[in-house]
Amino acid sequence: MTESEMLTDSRTGEQREVDIVIRSEIGGYPVIIGVECVDHGRPATVQWVEGMLGKHADLPTDKLILVASSGFSRQALVKAEKRGALCLSLAEAASAEWTQLVGKLPVAYLDVVTHELKVSARLVQPDQTQAITDLTPDTILCDRERHNRVLARELAAAIANRPEVGMHVMKHMHDNSLREHAYHVAYRAGEIMFAVDSSDEQHQVVEFYVSLLSKRTQTAVPLKHRVAGAALVAYGEGSGELGELRVAIVERDKQPPVVEVTQKQGSNWMPLVNADSQDVDSGAE
Repeated sequence: MTESEMLTDSRTGEQREVDIVIRSEIGGYPVIIGVECVDHGRPATVQWVEGMLGKHADLPTDKLILVASSGFSRQALVKAEKRGALCLSLAEAASAEWTQLVGKLPVAYLDVVTHELKVSARLVQPDQTQAITDLTPDTILCDRERHNRVLARELAAAIANRPEVGMHVMKHMHDNSLREHAYHVAYRAGEIMFAVDSSDEQHQVVEFYVSLLSKRTQTAVPLKHRVAGAALVAYGEGSGELGELRVAIVERDKQPPVVEVTQKQGSNWMPLVNADSQDVDSGAE
């Protein structure tokens, strides 16, 4: 928890001051909660609430909590509730158990990152020099005898889908309020690998490169809460740029929360994210 932290406005790039910033993780995904406070002798107005909602629309906050020393007007409460912000009086804020409060927020703002992949490699040329060459998605990668074949797009997807790569990209985009960014991952195989060109010639791969054009979308998912045995469960559905999504968060005592996100594809719900907490250590830039 940090008092008076500066966050980056995604539209203007300028730094905006937030009264209190709470940083946490859910299922290994970074979560930023902004808390704005006002000390007036009368209830906070709808105009103040609208100003805070507008401010945080372009900040990387996943959840906004508004605290007013004298409470809120009825219109202000309605506006905040409709936009997913949580309102607390000073007395409520002082007596709240914040870890429990955060776990019971009514709306989750789900960040999902998708990638467009391009592949290239540093190849050994016939004259033994090395050159970086773009590869087609269907370029065959294999050993010297052309066994153990894999397509370039399959290896690129396996690298891009590694949890440490995904977590690094998500955290970087989230913390810097990025909606689109290019990342580059270098990969060296444990064994000698060759690429087969269009003339059926094979070239040794010194290093394999994956370029990711990553795009981050955010979907608001209203949450319901219940107790299932010894676990606390939050779940809900929402619609956004990626279509219909479902999210489920399961928390057990002294264990990291588990997050599962599914996407509706036709009449079926297919896994999109299934993660638990883990350390981030990636070569992505």
